[in-house]
Amino acid sequence: KVGVKGKKKLGEAMAVYELAMQYEDDLRVLVRLRDRFSYLATKTRGAEYHNLGSCDDVEFKQNSMSYLRVLRLMEKGGFDVSEYRVELNKVKRRMDAHMLQRGPWQQAMFAKYYDEFGLDKPPILRKFDSKATSAAGGVSKRRRAQDIKGMDGYEITHEVFVAYDYGFAADQETFSHDDITYLLNTLPELIIQQMKSGNPGATDLLGEYVTCMVFLGGRDHLVTARAIDHLLDKQNSDGSWGKYGDMEISHGKYATDHRVYLHNTHVVLQALHEYFRRP
Repeated sequence: KVGVKGKKKLGEAMAVYELAMQYEDDLRVLVRLRDRFSYLATKTRGAEYHNLGSCDDVEFKQNSMSYLRVLRLMEKGGFDVSEYRVELNKVKRRMDAHMLQRGPWQQAMFAKYYDEFGLDKPPILRKFDSKATSAAGGVSKRRRAQDIKGMDGYEITHEVFVAYDYGFAADQETFSHDDITYLLNTLPELIIQQMKSGNPGATDLLGEYVTCMVFLGGRDHLVTARAIDHLLDKQNSDGSWGKYGDMEISHGKYATDHRVYLHNTHVVLQALHEYFRRP
């Protein structure tokens, strides 16, 4: 759907199906998953979806990375993306200029997409030609768990996501041994804080912390198992995650415009896939 973070939610949903297909052995289930992925791919047809050349700056910032993510997922799935690439080339100049507004982990992910699609990188992304993509990010700040508040947690999780290619890479070349040690010591504390927070949106960040623990080799940590139990206990009767009414009270129109309820469900589903099915 067009709008603030519309492409983000499409990309998240497609990524969940892609991960499910990656780990599924039952052919009948694979066919059903493929059908759902194909249905989502139809949403990229037409000018309404390819609107990054005409949308305002707020929508562009919220959707531009996901625009590349969806392209990549479709390409991995074997779909014809020739027209999509034509549309991407039309907005590349705007995307290049936009890189100045993005943080370190976001620039690192854009650099990966640019390389994968064979796009010329603007100067600000060329620093990521080396492997040390997180030098200026949240991990390097070595903050104590109790000092990590608000968006700080998301900064850390997304640095890990970029390093592990959002789950599609088995290993990483970004973090040092000291970085990994810091993360494996800090993430369990953050998980405990999140489970105790009582925040109606806590399943979102908790799911991201769990996924990071699995990527980093902390799947067998007792706190990771506790977090999985906590997430399963918080599942709604319709299979989703998140207390929508509470989120609308705490976040107002933001909860609806940004489809926070869908994001929570996508994040938790990825955490469950990674915990139970990642080799």
